[in-house]
Amino acid sequence: MDAITLGGETIQCRSAADHFQSADEHLFTGGARVRLAPGAMLNSGDIFFPLDAVLALCMRQEQARFQIGLAGKGDIVGIHRLLLPGFPAVTARVLSGGSAVRVPADAIFRASKVDHSLHERLLRYAFRSTAGFLAEAALQATLMIEERVARWIALYGKAVQRDDLAITHRELAELLGVRRSGVTVALHVLEGERIIRSRRGRLQVLDRDRLHATGRCGDAVLRGKPANVVRKETAHVEA
Repeated sequence: MDAITLGGETIQCRSAADHFQSADEHLFTGGARVRLAPGAMLNSGDIFFPLDAVLALCMRQEQARFQIGLAGKGDIVGIHRLLLPGFPAVTARVLSGGSAVRVPADAIFRASKVDHSLHERLLRYAFRSTAGFLAEAALQATLMIEERVARWIALYGKAVQRDDLAITHRELAELLGVRRSGVTVALHVLEGERIIRSRRGRLQVLDRDRLHATGRCGDAVLRGKPANVVRKETAHVEA
C-alpha cells in the first residue's frame, strides 16, 4: 500500500485496486492512481494527491498569472475550492511528471460528510496551506527579481531533488508573473556569480548554498510575515 501524508497523518492507497481509502476505511469511490505528464493542466473537478509528481499552483489576476506555491507528495491539489467557499480559482500545472491519486471532488465531499475526522484533517490542511501561500506572497513582495528567481530555482530543485532543472525563461517568467526579459537578466546575474549555469531549456545549480542564500531560503516565516520583519519586531519587544 502507498502511504499519502495528510497534514501529518497517513491515509492509505490500495495500489492493487487503484482505490483511495482513508485511515478509517471509508472508500473514495472512483479514486485511481494516474500518471501526470509534464506540462499538463489538472482538471479542476478532481482532487489530486501527488505521489512523486511536482506541480505549480497558480492564480490569475486580469492578464497576469503567477505561482503561489509548489505541490508534491503530502499535498492535496484542488481541496481549497471544495472546502473554502469563495477561495480564488487556482490552476495546477505539472512541472515534473509522475504519479498521483485522482479522486472526484464530489467523492471527497461525500466521504468527508460521513467521516468527520477526515473533514477536520482536510480542513486543517486547507487552512495551513493557505497560510503558507500568504506567507510566501509576503516574502516575495520584499525580494528583488534575481532573489525571486534564485528562490524559485532553489525550492523547485529541492522539490524534485535535482540540480539540473528543465525550465525555459518564458515558463519561469510566467510562473513568477514577471517579464521574460527580467528573468533573463536575473539568470545572467546568477550565472555571472557562478551560482547557476543557464542552457537552452535547462538550468544547472552550481552552488546550492549561495543559491539558497540569494533566494533567502533560510528565512523563517511567522504569521505570514517575512523573517526580516519578524526579527525587527522581536528586537523591538526585547528592547
